[in-house]
Amino acid sequence: VNSYRKLTQLQEPVPTDIQLLDFIGVVKNLYPDISWHVDIPSSAVIHADENLLRQVFMNITKNAMEAEAKDIDIRFHANALCMSNNGKPIPADIAREIFIPFFTTKRSGTGIGLALSRQIMTMQGGNLSLAEHPVNGYRVTFLLTFGQS
Repeated sequence: VNSYRKLTQLQEPVPTDIQLLDFIGVVKNLYPDISWHVDIPSSAVIHADENLLRQVFMNITKNAMEAEAKDIDIRFHANALCMSNNGKPIPADIAREIFIPFFTTKRSGTGIGLALSRQIMTMQGGNLSLAEHPVNGYRVTFLLTFGQS
């Protein structure tokens, strides 16, 4: 019931301009055991709700860590972020299901993390998807796109 409530009672986004490097620095500090590789121009700014976006980053990072990732790579270009990791790859049959609410392959998982993250991005005029081909050197890449300011 609580998982369903989270999906249906998201706060309304309050978008602001976010300095992307500063934002990622805060997220990196939450996960000191991960090696972070960030290739983002210092001038990169996105228009999004910072608290909701942090939840998306935390969900993706948590999943990466549960897949035994040790490295996360973040790149920004053309109003999109590529967030890659070197954890276990997502098999094709599972990849088709990962954004479906309550779908999980974990014993203790609720299956709402990625569905919630996609909903958060959609509410802000963006999207969250799994790249068909990961960034070279990584096994999994998520694409976060942002609406125009």
